[in-house]
Amino acid sequence: MESWVASMLDWCAALEAKRGWSRPLTFTNWVTADPLQHAYEPLPKEDMVSIDATHLAATKRWPGGFFASYHVYPYYPDFLRYTPAYQLYRRPWDGKLDPYAGYLHALRAYHGKQVVMVTEFGVPTSLGLAHRGPLGRGQGAHSEREAARMDAQMLDDIRREGYAGGMLFEWVDEWFKLTWNTVEYQRPPGRRQLWRDPLNNEAYFGVIAADPGSSRVVTLDGNGNEWTRNGSQVIAESRGPVREARAVKDEGYLYLRLRLEKRESWRTQPITIGFDAYRGGNRGLPGTRGFDPRAETSITIGPGGARLRKAAWIDPLLFQYGFLRHFLPVRPADLRLGSGVWVEPRQILNRPLTVPRSRRRIPVELQSYGTLQWGTTDPRSPGFDDRHLVDGSGKVLELRIPFSFLGFSDPSSLQMLVPNRDGSMSTQTVHGNRMGISIAAGLQHLVTRGYGWDPWNRVLWHERRKAGWPILRAAFARAAR
Repeated sequence: MESWVASMLDWCAALEAKRGWSRPLTFTNWVTADPLQHAYEPLPKEDMVSIDATHLAATKRWPGGFFASYHVYPYYPDFLRYTPAYQLYRRPWDGKLDPYAGYLHALRAYHGKQVVMVTEFGVPTSLGLAHRGPLGRGQGAHSEREAARMDAQMLDDIRREGYAGGMLFEWVDEWFKLTWNTVEYQRPPGRRQLWRDPLNNEAYFGVIAADPGSSRVVTLDGNGNEWTRNGSQVIAESRGPVREARAVKDEGYLYLRLRLEKRESWRTQPITIGFDAYRGGNRGLPGTRGFDPRAETSITIGPGGARLRKAAWIDPLLFQYGFLRHFLPVRPADLRLGSGVWVEPRQILNRPLTVPRSRRRIPVELQSYGTLQWGTTDPRSPGFDDRHLVDGSGKVLELRIPFSFLGFSDPSSLQMLVPNRDGSMSTQTVHGNRMGISIAAGLQHLVTRGYGWDPWNRVLWHERRKAGWPILRAAFARAAR
């Protein structure tokens, strides 16, 4: 490998010399292929190969020089979590524990006088999570301000540990990216760029957000004024507790607005919303004595907040990691179509591991996304968080529901994810090309007209500075002094 890298550098040198100019050269490395030994890495393949940049140096023929380059994220590989030397490392400048700085210190020391840069680092602002990291610096599940604070601290670590520079990943969000715990659920994969999945953390690393739509379709704020001019459809009207229901969508979410008879009635009387897109059902929504047996997804808004539940037979986690691999308990009968069993949806973050040297056994790691965060999505508000999914005030209740929460593998072609008992995934088209929506509020059982849309092959989006922009601007200014 190193001889191949040297040959490539020689080729670059010849090309640059021919043009009569020179610039610094490097090759990109990553933590899994660093030259250090990691006795506490649970996955042998992640410490199997080393590529050592200290074996390379620029000759006089290349005055631009050579530097070592690494992509260093704080959450992977797992030895960053389990190596005592990193866990116990205290930053010399303030005495605080910081495993990320501990790894940077060891890597920088290995390279001696050689120039080293961190050419990628950062954490994403997604709702979903793919891996946990020390000091809470996980691969996702961060607000925009929280992610910026973490990025700012890592940039400071990089500077203080003697690196030549650090490059924050990345400028703008990328919808097409994939990650290990969502990639099998986004089908067909060639259409991933046509919709936005908040569970896919890799699509949320940007300093600039690429939000769905040419402008924001709905701002969750409990006001609801935009609903008469945003293209929404009235899907139900009644004289009961829920007077009107409206629906609209963009490339990332299904939006609902409920106009209620009484102010904030959800605080005393739960409201349950059912969604039916599959060919099948689940014997009735939770807590409703059988209302809407066709529904396979439910959201309940009540005094304790908002909760998402799925029929067990559409939950891919139970098939892949319960029935097939036995990483978590599941009864085969629960996975039968129409079993009537409702479950809290979760993401897998790590399969069971054994840490070498310490022999510590780590069970399967899971993260629930069944509790929907409540609050505004108005970027001008101090309470803004782009992960908020429910807000309400007075007689208005607003929801924005990620398509992946409803079981979609690709909303742009109306495809629903179908998990199979062998762990594979297939799809089916939305039943009737229209999603059924029902509402239970007290004694009112309201079946709406449902909501449908035509497939799309082009997307609209708009950009905005994420809420952490001022934090990062100040951090870059400090690093440049």
